[in-house]
Amino acid sequence: MISFKKQKINAELIITLPRSISRLRNIETCYSAVFSEIHNQIVFPSTNTSEIYIYSSINNKLITKIKLPKGSKPDIAIFKKDKIYVGCRDTFPPIEIDQNFKYKKIFDSRKIFYPTCFKLSPSGKLFIGNLYGNPCILSDGKIEFLQINGTQTYDCLWISDKNLLISSTWENRIINVKNEKGDWKIKESYPIIQPYRFSPILANKTILTSRGWYDRPGMAHLLDISKIRNQKNYSYKPKSVPGYEKQFIIPDIYFPLKKYLPKRILSFLKLDKYTGYINDVAWITKDLFVVTTKHGGALVFFNINGEMQHIKYINTNSELTRFIDSRGESLKHFFVDAKSSSIFSFLYNY
Repeated sequence: MISFKKQKINAELIITLPRSISRLRNIETCYSAVFSEIHNQIVFPSTNTSEIYIYSSINNKLITKIKLPKGSKPDIAIFKKDKIYVGCRDTFPPIEIDQNFKYKKIFDSRKIFYPTCFKLSPSGKLFIGNLYGNPCILSDGKIEFLQINGTQTYDCLWISDKNLLISSTWENRIINVKNEKGDWKIKESYPIIQPYRFSPILANKTILTSRGWYDRPGMAHLLDISKIRNQKNYSYKPKSVPGYEKQFIIPDIYFPLKKYLPKRILSFLKLDKYTGYINDVAWITKDLFVVTTKHGGALVFFNINGEMQHIKYINTNSELTRFIDSRGESLKHFFVDAKSSSIFSFLYNY
């Protein structure tokens, strides 16, 4: 049994979408959102109802609701200067929302495109992951598709404006991509099982989550980005990750009922079976980070020495998915409970 410190971590409910949405317990209605301290707004897409809710983060009141065509599934969002970008699963192209809350498609595509992440480079280039293949980059109003021949590109980490790490969950690898003379090329692939979400870079470190499942625990990995950034020799073949420091395992023992009860009992209790599904990651300090457990309904805190520090359960049937702020070094973070279509915040108290 791993021991960890007792810590007072308060979780505060910020926003819950209308009851007609939050009652849809068996349908994933709200996976992600985005909070902007500059704009004082929270954008909360509703996947099941094809609506985008925009709230004031000052008083948590609804500013407007944008209705997309029936059947579209708005899923993720990001602020980029005075625009909001929203990705819609595999049903509708990504959209741009202006200051008057009018939207337009950023490209027309006959191919199925499933945005998995939005990530901004230091200069404001927008990376858009694609669950069904090659990702793209939006820069100065132009779209560039990266021909990296992947069956799935999930998340990314901008090392510089010309260097990206891209996670490919289905392919069990992360891909080091560089822009050379205007072309993006794969320089190296690194094998990691089910790589998922990168944290921002802090003190030359990043945390990469690794999605667990029924037969394996969820994990997180500590990488030294300076050793990847300064890499000079590339093999063009998968090899070990430069700067790989530690692996953190989220033990099943903290979710005994959800892990071991028969499915029929869990169904009766309106609970989902725990699958080790580690989703997102954020920094608390340069020595402490937190991950969300989707089916575990908990925030789990680790120090970078690999020691679990605290665990905070939200609700029995919560599904904690994305942090919606910058996820950089902060004692306070905002996150989504997809099961209740709600946004919470927590403040870490020493």
